[in-house]
Amino acid sequence: MLRKLPSERRSRLLSLILLIAAASGLGGCADYLDRRDTLTQGSGDAIASLRAEQMEDPWPVYADNRRIQGNGAVAAAANKRYETDHVKPPAPIDTRNQGAVSINVTNSGPPAPAAE
Repeated sequence: MLRKLPSERRSRLLSLILLIAAASGLGGCADYLDRRDTLTQGSGDAIASLRAEQMEDPWPVYADNRRIQGNGAVAAAANKRYETDHVKPPAPIDTRNQGAVSINVTNSGPPAPAAE
């Protein structure tokens, strides 16, 4: 059957067959990590696991704070602009002097006397 096909079409067909064979062969490797003798991928560090289990409260103290500060008027104005499609464009950023210190020096008198 392959000998009757033109050479270009035969080449494409062989390439497709090789690609399918390679993909199906490598597809079997995906199950390798799923079939391990551990509960999760991160298992294996028993000391760290036991430390975490015996911790009184693993969360930082501030994690329980549900009263997040905010400005309701500003949020309402932003929501209204969003709903009416009048969103403010972002302010332009000057990237020419990033990290540079600008010092404005004005000469307002005679030079200081030289130190001896």
